[in-house]
Amino acid sequence: MAAALQGHETSKRFLCTQLQMQRKIVCMDTISGEVTTRELRGQLSDVLGRAMYGGERIGVTRNGKLAAVVVGVADLEALEALEMSQDVAAYRAAKAADDGERVSLAEVRDELAG
Repeated sequence: MAAALQGHETSKRFLCTQLQMQRKIVCMDTISGEVTTRELRGQLSDVLGRAMYGGERIGVTRNGKLAAVVVGVADLEALEALEMSQDVAAYRAAKAADDGERVSLAEVRDELAG
């Protein structure tokens, strides 16, 4: 669990850095609270309000294990922005590494057929 949290902290710092570079102020924090699925049924409005207006991330547990996390729209948009920036960076790296050599489908099939 400690290793997972360390990875989360590293991801959190990376995300905050990425968002600052994109001039966004949203910064991901750790899960701020937990509710069971049973509690969620009775507290749904409160949980949604905490996520929406308080910017909290509320973990939802099932049988004692984290099953889901309720996050606000700002967190979701920040995660999507991070994913997009990672996709763009991977595309640019692949494009820079491209040597221009192409292989036809027929050549691949012949090679696989051996």
